Amino acid sequence: MDARLWTAVLNRYFLAEAYGLQQGVVRKADKDVHIATPAGVERDRIAVAYTRGAPRCRGCEARFDVSGLAAQLDHGQLPCPKCGQCLGLRAADALSRAVDRNAVMVVGESALSSDEQALQARRTPVLFQCMGCGGPLNVDGATRAVTCEHCGASNYLPDGLWQQLAPVPKEQWFFLICDYDAAAAKQALWLIDDTRRSYALTEKLTEEDVVLLLRDHRADVRAAVARNPHVPVEVLRRLAQDDNRDPEVR
Repeated sequence: MDARLWTAVLNRYFLAEAYGLQQGVVRKADKDVHIATPAGVERDRIAVAYTRGAPRCRGCEARFDVSGLAAQLDHGQLPCPKCGQCLGLRAADALSRAVDRNAVMVVGESALSSDEQALQARRTPVLFQCMGCGGPLNVDGATRAVTCEHCGASNYLPDGLWQQLAPVPKEQWFFLICDYDAAAAKQALWLIDDTRRSYALTEKLTEEDVVLLLRDHRADVRAAVARNPHVPVEVLRRLAQDDNRDPEVR
């Protein structure tokens, strides 16, 4: 999956929402994407589930200590301290940073290395009888419709056999480890309209925050600033005298 598809699926609003979630809370969404194929552009819908939390073991569900991940980077694997099962671990690359520019590590991805892909491609043939003449068919899982070398009949492999040869991939979590400073965290959280509106009502607003929020595209966010008793009086006077402001803000 290339960067264009990843950034379309895991858009910045999903990432911003994930950053603001309590640990253990999972959100799900469907995302319409356009995928370039040799036949042209195809539209597809991809189901996305996202959460915020430390990486967890696929075997025993134990959580890993994020502070200890950097020490394991050279090994390329992260062994679970409880059951010993390993997750893949690597430094973030350009693709990871295209998804989130604050990415530093990737844990538990299911993508196969080139060696693993070559090993998976070496299929062991399965002996199966032709439904036309009863002769042996060499079934290697490359296709579900197999032509008999003896009688020329086309055999469509039954579900049980096909699922053994080409099992449906099981969805698995992977974790993008990101390092946010205060400015990046605020920028991420402020992508969510409700977060900006809530923040506009707090007493920790700085002068810079007030300037930014008063330029917000949503009238309810600007109105929240106007209702905030901690905003300086001179700012409120300017708001009241601005004929271009929405009635809700005035």
